Parts: sequence; structure tokens; C-alpha cells
Amino acid sequence: MALNAVSSQVVTQVYSRLSDPVEGFNPGIVANAANYNLPTNFIVVDWSTSSANFVFGQVDPLLVEKSGIITYPWAALYIRESANTNIQKFNQFSGQVRCVFDVYLSWIPIKGLQNFDAYPNCVEDVVLDVINRVENQDWAMPVVYNGQIQSKRGPVIYGANNWKQQIGFSMNA
Repeated sequence: MALNAVSSQVVTQVYSRLSDPVEGFNPGIVANAANYNLPTNFIVVDWSTSSANFVFGQVDPLLVEKSGIITYPWAALYIRESANTNIQKFNQFSGQVRCVFDVYLSWIPIKGLQNFDAYPNCVEDVVLDVINRVENQDWAMPVVYNGQIQSKRGPVIYGANNWKQQIGFSMNA
């Protein structure tokens, strides 16, 4: 029996767009940071298999940071849920898969008034651009991206010597 590996295919295709060295997340941050008066390197994701700031899976960084094997900013890519809704009959899987990309920002405190929204706003612009860009709508079958992407932000918290904030993106494929 051949299996479709539906969730794996979705994560792989989202990862390929985000990690693209020319048009992906990191080059997008470099291009967009100046719009928010941020340094162009305020977040750089190491997309390699030996990364200390990126993982595949729904992992709580507050628990993992105690092990000393992660660095901030930190990102995670995973599948939250899939639903076989039989959009097409007689297929092994025909429905939606919800993929999530979580980014945990971190920055040092600055004296005076801070624009706490600048960091997640910049990241939001970049992720929405990378995923929704017309040139990136070449999703390989059987994955079809339907454009339903949402972002959600956690509260700004203070930990150790830095401010931290989560911004999460969920999208249906």
C-alpha cells in the first residue's frame, strides 16, 4: 500500500519557500528590516540540519532552552492538524492540512520608548510575502495552497536579559 505522506509533503514545500537562500525568509528580513528601523540581522534562521535556532516540530523553546541547545531568535515548523474531508472521492487523502511556522523573537532592552511591534511587524511582512508571493504558487501536486494564512502574536515577556515574543503563522494546504 502506497502512502501519500501528506503532512510531510506540506512541511517540505513550506520549508522550501521559507529557506530559499535568494527569495526566502532571511533575504526578506534583510530587505525589509530598514522599513522598521531594525538591524538587518535581528533575526537570521539557520535552516540546516545542525541548526541551534530552527527545528521541525511543535516544541516549546522555554523547555528546550534549559538544555542549552537552542539560541534565540528561534523558529519551528510543524503540522498542527490534518482533516480528510473527502473533497475528492476515492483518494487516500483529500482535505486540509494546517501547517504552522512559529518564530520566537528576542532582543535586548533599549533605554527609552521602544517600538515592540516593529520586530513582529517586520517578520509578518516577510512571511506573508514569501508564502503568498505569486512566483511561489508552484506547489507540487498533490499539495495545493489555498491562501488561508493567519498570524497570531504572544505577549512580550522579559526573560534572562532579553525581551521575547512569539509570532506564529498558520496556513492551510
